[in-house]
Amino acid sequence: MTYSELVEFCGDERKAYFLSSKIDYREMSEADLTDAIANLMVKVAERTQHRRQLRLEYIGGRRRDTLRG
Repeated sequence: MTYSELVEFCGDERKAYFLSSKIDYREMSEADLTDAIANLMVKVAERTQHRRQLRLEYIGGRRRDTLRG
């Protein structure tokens, strides 16, 4: 995937630039890129919600939020 294809995929050059700094998109298909973005989003959400102990899981294409108490 080229950078221009990444911009088209994201719909915004700002988002594409951010992703290009976090994910090696050059050797990915669109499905691989979608999975990598979902994994990145889960990691960020877990890190920001750490104090509440929110755990996000990405299972079979679905996101499952589990609040542990």
